Amino acid sequence: MTNFFKKYLKEKNAIILVIVLLWFSVVIDTTGYPLHIRDIAIATGFCVIFYYGLYRNFFTLLSVRKNPEIFFLIGVMPIYGFLIYLIRGCCDSIFLDKSYLLFSILLLLSLILYKDKKTSIFSFKIFLIALRLLAFFEIATLLDWMNKEHSYEFFILMKNNIGYIDRRNYSNIYSPYIYYLPSPLLIYLCAYDLMNLLKKLNKRNIFYYTFSICALFVSGTRAHMLIAILFTPLYLIINNIRWKNIVIYTISTSIIFTIFYQFDQNYITSIFSKNEYSNSMKIGYLKNYFLIFSQNQNLLIGQGFNAQEWSAPLKSMLTQTAGATKTELTYVEVIRVFGVFIGIIFLFSLVMIAKNLKNIPQKYNLEFLYPGFVIYLINCSINPYLISSIGALPLGLFLALAVQLQPAKKSLPIISKAFD
Repeated sequence: MTNFFKKYLKEKNAIILVIVLLWFSVVIDTTGYPLHIRDIAIATGFCVIFYYGLYRNFFTLLSVRKNPEIFFLIGVMPIYGFLIYLIRGCCDSIFLDKSYLLFSILLLLSLILYKDKKTSIFSFKIFLIALRLLAFFEIATLLDWMNKEHSYEFFILMKNNIGYIDRRNYSNIYSPYIYYLPSPLLIYLCAYDLMNLLKKLNKRNIFYYTFSICALFVSGTRAHMLIAILFTPLYLIINNIRWKNIVIYTISTSIIFTIFYQFDQNYITSIFSKNEYSNSMKIGYLKNYFLIFSQNQNLLIGQGFNAQEWSAPLKSMLTQTAGATKTELTYVEVIRVFGVFIGIIFLFSLVMIAKNLKNIPQKYNLEFLYPGFVIYLINCSINPYLISSIGALPLGLFLALAVQLQPAKKSLPIISKAFD
């Protein structure tokens, strides 16, 4: 059996298989159910790591001196959260709060697999193909939904909570709500297509960017709709932050909203109204967060994992969603789980990752990663898209690319030569 694997499943081919499984599981099997592609990909990935000895990179990756940021995300955060859970939580209850652990596991798996530049670039290409497929799903579902009031072609996705198809009503104006769980990742595809469009204005790039923006818009969340409308100026201002650009962006954004407001005042007002269901729910969170953080131990050391089993304020925020363990306010949740000090370090780590992405040389044609990542982080502030499988896999890839594609004379302040 060993000779069979060595002969027919070489290390390179095995890694390629795992990478393809991981990225396509994000698109078509985000929750790991019912197809279990995600679980198979993770299990296969670790088998490949141990069979081919890739685990030797593990201790280098977790070196505090060489890679403090990776050590923090993969080592400190899950262990700290679990220790606080053991100290403060209901250990006899069912452990449901697995998203942080899954985040660290997927991040570790990604970083070990992306052992060299060629592997990371290959993964990046598969990442783009998976996003193209996701954009196609969005538009194809929209067209099918427009032709049939009750569409059943994608019923299996809705049945297993992988996607939701409906309409959203703002002031009696209906907009499509074709939402797949990995839809937030379309932000990266929009950034990639806009980068190409800015470099070369032609029909092909115009089509791709328009298609991607439309796919993001029809995913239906208010954040996605607003980001899609404002994507171009937002991308430009982030990519080149200067006071002049900030002023231009502010003016252009004001003009866009003025035009939409004149078109239908009630529509715009209803989107931002505090009485709108989603808005009122998030505003309602503030009272409960105040109760949680009014206790010094919650603010300083956090509540740890699985706090929904014993924290009454947290439990009251999660009554609307069965099985939920955290709210949509990602960065507030990080502070709630880990405390203010760990939370600040986490936010600082994200800033440093963005900085390293910006420093990737232009010859690699990856300038879109920095503004795309920043826009994604903005979206995550009111949506739970970061501490999840759809957040961990891109983050692992971006970390690897940031390390491997740096100029030889430069050294990263947070990550060293773990991938050399």
